[in-house]
Amino acid sequence: MRRLITFTISLIFILAGHCRAEVLKEYPRSLGIELGFEPSYITYKEPGVMKQRGMMYGIHGSLTYRPPSDPLSDEIKREMFRIDGRFSYGEVDYENSGKLNNIPDFIFEIRGLAGYDIIKTEKTLFTPYYGIGYRYLNDDSGGMTTTTGAKGYERESNYFYSPLGIEFITKSKS
Repeated sequence: MRRLITFTISLIFILAGHCRAEVLKEYPRSLGIELGFEPSYITYKEPGVMKQRGMMYGIHGSLTYRPPSDPLSDEIKREMFRIDGRFSYGEVDYENSGKLNNIPDFIFEIRGLAGYDIIKTEKTLFTPYYGIGYRYLNDDSGGMTTTTGAKGYERESNYFYSPLGIEFITKSKS
């Protein structure tokens, strides 16, 4: 993990040296909003023990802020800040020695990100980012019974994680 962090930081500094400030002023600054529909198919397996799978349907959204640069200053703002999240709901089917269908599941996730804009070419901007995230999963088969008579229960999972990635933005021809 330490090597990955060292590599990522080194890459950021190497590529930052090739940035052209005048091009960065042309890319969208200030506030950006995204909202969308997110279908997914999930599978959870414990080999030789059980499996669970089903369709999930949800929404995701993000709010991105890139501070505008002052046109009277030579200082270029390169920071990017984002908060994004998603919520999905669906029903999954459980299979072990018995079967249980239509178990209600939902997932909630939120994360905060910070990044640094880097120009690679006159039409390509990329932004390495890092942050912190939280994910909650609820799988509630409480009160349900499998085909072999086993009783279901509510399962909750909580995850805190640190996202690390790179966003690419390519400017279309104008």
